[in-house]
Amino acid sequence: MSPSVAAVRADMLDFPAHWESMALNEGLPIWQRVVAVQLIAGLTFRTRSGYRTVTRADTPGLWRVVEALDLQPMVAFASLKGTATESLNVALPFAQILHRQASIRPLRMCSPEAQVPSRIGGLIAPAFCMHTRVGLRALRLFLSQKADLRKQLLRAGATNLVRALGFLVFQIESGLLDRFEDYAPHVRVEAERAELAHYGITDDTDAATLRMELLRQFSAIDEAREMAWTEYQLEAPSSEAP
Repeated sequence: MSPSVAAVRADMLDFPAHWESMALNEGLPIWQRVVAVQLIAGLTFRTRSGYRTVTRADTPGLWRVVEALDLQPMVAFASLKGTATESLNVALPFAQILHRQASIRPLRMCSPEAQVPSRIGGLIAPAFCMHTRVGLRALRLFLSQKADLRKQLLRAGATNLVRALGFLVFQIESGLLDRFEDYAPHVRVEAERAELAHYGITDDTDAATLRMELLRQFSAIDEAREMAWTEYQLEAPSSEAP
């Protein structure tokens, strides 16, 4: 929602045939390449009343871009499968590119929480939530080991524990990514309330308490994600990529 990003995006919308070449153009600033992949992946924004679709997903185009960037399997998976999470995962390929170049140009992290080696591929990956089969499995694995958290979710009114947990995890991780560049905090807060209310959590204090508890347990969430990812790799057909 940055004005400069919005202006570039508006220009790009007129040239869909060029989005793939722009995404792979190493001469362009990385943020512009991210915008191009956003448009390919299908871009949806939060609004006060829900969501607004800007572009529809071009799945074959996204696969071609991800394949050309030669990503780690987990990062490629998140980029391809995580398109439902406000397209946040389209930034992951370029985050990995920056990570690879860190020996040449050291990274400066704005938030210490965003630099945790145990995260998927060393990066935050919101795709590993309730929007993918492997993400759902990870949430179930995590929740099966946390009786106290299950009780806490029930006391807060959650009608579907896994889905409510998925939204809470996504809200935490997306918050780590955008807290320094939040152009519409009122939209974000209202959207997060609506997400949780859909699954029975309506009290802001309960939601904040649950998010703080999950922040303390993120190492366990990542362990569950690693387990779910390992199982997914063993079960996935050899023809399925990544």
